[in-house]
Amino acid sequence: MGQVPQFTMRELFNASVHMGHKTMFRNPLMTPYIYGEMNTVHIIDLKKSFGLLHSALEAMHNCVSKGGRILFVATKYQASGVVKDEAKRCGQYYITKRWLGGLFTNWSTISLTIKNMEKMRATLQDPDCNLVKKELMQMQRKLNKMEEYFGGIIDLGRLPDMIFVIDAVRESLAIKEASKIGIPIVAILDTNADPRLVNYPIPGNDDSMRAIKLYCRLAANSIVDGIKDSVAMSKAAELEKEVAINDDNLSKSNQVLTKKEPKDSKISTMNQNEK
Repeated sequence: MGQVPQFTMRELFNASVHMGHKTMFRNPLMTPYIYGEMNTVHIIDLKKSFGLLHSALEAMHNCVSKGGRILFVATKYQASGVVKDEAKRCGQYYITKRWLGGLFTNWSTISLTIKNMEKMRATLQDPDCNLVKKELMQMQRKLNKMEEYFGGIIDLGRLPDMIFVIDAVRESLAIKEASKIGIPIVAILDTNADPRLVNYPIPGNDDSMRAIKLYCRLAANSIVDGIKDSVAMSKAAELEKEVAINDDNLSKSNQVLTKKEPKDSKISTMNQNEK
C-alpha cells in the first residue's frame, strides 16, 4: 500500500487552517479541538488537525484502493470551483450546486433522473431526431439546468462508498443522509460544527480559500495514489492467476507422462523376452 501525501504543520499554518470562527459561534462539542482564543476568534489546535487530517487521507486512500468511490460535497460559492476541479482530477464525483434532499435516501428516483438525462443527451446528439428546433432548444435548456445539479454524479452509477465534505454546517443535510445509511463521512469541521455524525473529522478553517485548496489537493492526491495501488494490486492478482494456471497445466502434463511410463516399460520387457 502507498503512503498518503506528505504535508507539514507549517503548510497548515500558512493556509490559516488554525483560524476558527468568532467565540460567540462556538459549538461546545468542538471544545476538544480548540487551542485557545485571540481577539474574540477561536484558534484550532493544529496538532490535532494534523493527526486527524492524516487519518482521514489514509481512510480515503484505502477506500479507493479497494475500488470505492468518493463523493466531494461543497456547495458554498468559494469552494465549489476548487472542489469540482480536484474531484475531476482524481476521477471522483462531486455536488457543488445545491444538495438535493433525498439524494442518498431516495437514490432510486435520482437514478431515474440521471437515466432521463442520458436519454436527452442521446436525443440532442442524434442527427435524425424528429424534434423541431424549438423543442430541441427547450430540451437543451432543461438538460443544462439538470447538469448543474447532477452533472457531477451522472457517472456515479451507485451510492458512494465515502463522502468528503468541506463545510459540515452548510452540508448538514448531506451528513445526516450519509450517516443514516452508513456511508463513512470525512468532513472539515470549523469551531461552529457538530462532530458527532462525522467518522473522520478534520478540525480546520472552512472559509479560507488557501485552506480549502490545501484540503482538496491533499484529498485528490491521496485518491490518485489509492487508484494507482488498486491498479497495481489488480495486475498482481492477474499475474498470480496466470502463474497458478501455468502450474496447474504443468502438473497435469506431468501426470500424463507418469501414466505413460509403465506402458513403455512393459513394451521394453516384452521385446527382451522375445529376444
